[in-house]
Amino acid sequence: MQFYLITVVYTFYLLTSLPEGRNMHHSTIRYLLKSIVCLFMLSPLTVSAQVDCSTLPRWVTLENGLRLNQYHVFCGEWHNNRPKGFHSRPEGINPATVSQFIVQSPANAAGIYTGRWTHQSNPSKNKFSSMFPDHCTVTQILKSISHATAGSESNCPAGSPDWIRCGLNKPAANVEQPLHYCSKDGNFFTIGFAPAKQGGINTAFPIFE
Repeated sequence: MQFYLITVVYTFYLLTSLPEGRNMHHSTIRYLLKSIVCLFMLSPLTVSAQVDCSTLPRWVTLENGLRLNQYHVFCGEWHNNRPKGFHSRPEGINPATVSQFIVQSPANAAGIYTGRWTHQSNPSKNKFSSMFPDHCTVTQILKSISHATAGSESNCPAGSPDWIRCGLNKPAANVEQPLHYCSKDGNFFTIGFAPAKQGGINTAFPIFE
């Protein structure tokens, strides 16, 4: 989204900076820049934000070497006659697998919020989910999950399910560039995850506090 806006603004700047006149070279450039602006304006903003669950691989290898069922996290699943997973809506856009999402608890200081959603397979059954901040990309979320599950586990907040393990969304601010991780204003938050089985983690989600 930010790249889209920057590109449009910069193209508009170039367009307005060109001198008027009959210079064919300038006229050609002006025509091309106008075409680029029109192309961006006509392109839907949701293309890069919405997760395409029809092509998303179910499993992805994280930076720490563990595998994650990313389909469970980004698309949600219909399993044992009920919805499961679903913990991310980049730019607040639902994937095609989700029939409806209703926010239950507004975002906290870390950008984590909760809601109830239904799966396309059966919209009559809903599920509670905690959600990663909407501004976080798939890449940032995967990097944060990789950090949380890398072994430096933290204590899970009181009231957390007893089957999960917990880790933080990013390292200390002076270790690596925070923009690579899912974070709002540099805030830390806890990620809960299922213990790895045969190198695979089935779910990971932010804990709303």
